[in-house]
Amino acid sequence: MAKVVTRGLSMAPLILPKDTLIIEKNYEYGPNDIVVFKKDRKFIAHRVIYERFGKIVTKGDRNLKDDGFIEKGEIFGRVTAIRRREDNLLINHFYLSQSSSYLRELSKIAKAFAGARVPYVFIKGLPIHLFIKDAVPKRLYIDADILIKKTSAALAHKVLGKLGFSKVSEGEAFGVLGREPTQLTFYKNISPFPVVVDLHLDIALGFTRATAVNDLLPNLDKFTDLIFKESVSYKVGKVSFRIPKKEFIFIILLIHFFHHNFKGASSLNFMKEVLVVPKFYERSPCKVQVGF
Repeated sequence: MAKVVTRGLSMAPLILPKDTLIIEKNYEYGPNDIVVFKKDRKFIAHRVIYERFGKIVTKGDRNLKDDGFIEKGEIFGRVTAIRRREDNLLINHFYLSQSSSYLRELSKIAKAFAGARVPYVFIKGLPIHLFIKDAVPKRLYIDADILIKKTSAALAHKVLGKLGFSKVSEGEAFGVLGREPTQLTFYKNISPFPVVVDLHLDIALGFTRATAVNDLLPNLDKFTDLIFKESVSYKVGKVSFRIPKKEFIFIILLIHFFHHNFKGASSLNFMKEVLVVPKFYERSPCKVQVGF
């Protein structure tokens, strides 16, 4: 077992400057493991995003670019815990803590939307991950995406306001005909894990860079209507979440991958997981206990 003191913010908020990382030697590493390796005479602790040709590729959670190929023999070990001031935080407990906090707030939203009769479907985020993998994610979630009907936007805004969420911005979903804002972002500052919710008024389709060609793409109004019509109820604890059926989850992930210029190895890995979910599991309740 080894220890490394950190600096820099490439893995924030999971790893902060002056944290002490507890490292254990291992010989098998997979996606989402945080590993320590040496590059340009510096020790770096970054997340594994995929493996190829017997080598791994890592990236800082806040970095736009990956670190390139790294030989497994160059890796000193996997980060298993973080020592911050007087506390020792196991990495897996860190993920579980955020999932519990996030799910508590998302449960409030699901119940409040149902009570106010706001039609909604979770299309990305923790409820979808739990549905597909029946396990807490091994990384911090940035946000949760909820599809709502355009006619319910004002009511949804009011409901979230009562739950303590503040509107951040009207994000532009590139590729939607007419170029009208189709995403409303809401933020709730909860320590230590703030919660971000994106309300989608439509399924975004289009390029985020080559935007000039987006007017040639079709809109997805019919598909959006179908997502609502064929959504299923997925229960976590005592709370039911409306989510798309499995086939639609895969299509939404494909559209999201296209929309973000085919970036994100984690998206590809998750699409693979969706494909292997058995039929009988589609309406099974969550077995994970996340403490909320």
